[in-house]
Amino acid sequence: MSDYDMAIADYGEAIRLVPKFAAAYHNRGTAWRGKFEFDKSIADYDEAIRLGSKDVLTYICRGASWEAKGGFDQALSDYDEAILIDPKSKVAHKKRAWIHATCTDDRYRDGAKAVEDATKACYWTNWKSPYSPDPDCPGTLAAAYAEAGQFDKAVEWQEKAIDLARDNDDFKTRLKLYQAGKPYREGPGKK
Repeated sequence: MSDYDMAIADYGEAIRLVPKFAAAYHNRGTAWRGKFEFDKSIADYDEAIRLGSKDVLTYICRGASWEAKGGFDQALSDYDEAILIDPKSKVAHKKRAWIHATCTDDRYRDGAKAVEDATKACYWTNWKSPYSPDPDCPGTLAAAYAEAGQFDKAVEWQEKAIDLARDNDDFKTRLKLYQAGKPYREGPGKK
């Protein structure tokens, strides 16, 4: 319901009652992330992991918080760990592909790695899911192809993304970039 303050209070009470409740730390971290309180979310995900959580989602969520703060090394490390735990994690592959395709810091961009990861993510979603949970699978693959300089494929996949999510203006904006032979860039600050 997006009542993050209530969720934080409830998970805080759960932690007070059961101090080693890893899932409560994870869930409170997610609530902090919803409030764009990334340092607090990372601290809670850290504690969940310290308490023994080897949940793929905890690593993905912590990685998303790091990514939102511009901590791309840490984000990639968390996505790598998630993939070690579950090699078929479509979300971890897609998140890693997104950084390699769209990061504003060129040290992290790598078109070939982006295409490889995005292709895996799309394969595991049967090439159809526009959201899972953030940017669409075909749209991620389009961004990857654009970073790799393969704009014809970027346009093809972005058009597929638009077909799946017709009312998304951001998808249409990206299509125009790819048609002009330009890649898409996204910096820190996203959840």
